[in-house]
Amino acid sequence: MQLDDIHVFLQVVESGSVSRAARVLRRPKASVSHNLRRLEQNLGAQLLTRDKNTVCLNDAGRVFLPQARTIVRTCETATDTVRASLARQSGKIRLASTSEFASNIMSSIFMDLAKQEVELDIQAMTHPHDVLSELRMQYDCIIHLGAPKVSSFPEMTQRTLGHFNYQLFAAKDYLARHPAPDHPEQLSDYQLLVQIGRDETEAWHLSDGVQSTELTPSPAFTSNDPWIVKLAAVHGRGICFLPTFFARQEVAAGALVPVLPDWSSAEVGVFALYWSHRYANPNLAMLLDLATSSFGQIDQYLYTASSP
Repeated sequence: MQLDDIHVFLQVVESGSVSRAARVLRRPKASVSHNLRRLEQNLGAQLLTRDKNTVCLNDAGRVFLPQARTIVRTCETATDTVRASLARQSGKIRLASTSEFASNIMSSIFMDLAKQEVELDIQAMTHPHDVLSELRMQYDCIIHLGAPKVSSFPEMTQRTLGHFNYQLFAAKDYLARHPAPDHPEQLSDYQLLVQIGRDETEAWHLSDGVQSTELTPSPAFTSNDPWIVKLAAVHGRGICFLPTFFARQEVAAGALVPVLPDWSSAEVGVFALYWSHRYANPNLAMLLDLATSSFGQIDQYLYTASSP
């Protein structure tokens, strides 16, 4: 019995089809099917019931599933224990993040990680919210923007890295043409630049510590990429609603200014998700500690190609 076959079996069960598992694993579908057949031959039992588009566990598969998970965790724990005993750390660390603001949040973590005296192969990937849960078994740690649903990440441990707020921003020339509002209720009179997620426009929740208000913007400009929204604001297209850390450099350079600076969103959490049985892995423990310590500096990190 080969460990890789068991990994493939677990991903097929998670994905619900061979095709989806192949995409997650970035392997040909025929290769995934071969792994499954070889595992079933070694066990002397069929584990899955297949139809045209999906697979599901049969009785033998349901018996084998918890054993498969135990085998994988035992092997991972053994590997981590050996690596922890080595004088010099090495190996591979696999990190994934939700797509929103990943370059900001992940870059500072990996640059700090690269400074450590370790020989690491680093993999950093971003994925949309709605597929990250399915891919979770392929990663050692997941950085998640906003509180993750426990049901979407079963058996993963959660650590809070930090919090941030959203605020309103616009270019000076836009505000010269359209004087700034005095209250969020007036925002409907302005061109609003909106980041959308999953083809939906989400409400903007704002508070000044005394009053709270909710606005569902009618956007003049939309994009699912926050960098494009920020660029539109810099070029005077309207008012945007962005994390304060994401707009810090533009504000410092005078390209953007806060609008209604006393108003902001509630705090949004950023969380690290990891497999608790892997915490003995010194690379993972180091990554989590660096992620926690570096989060407070994400608004100070240099995100340009120029020298500091």
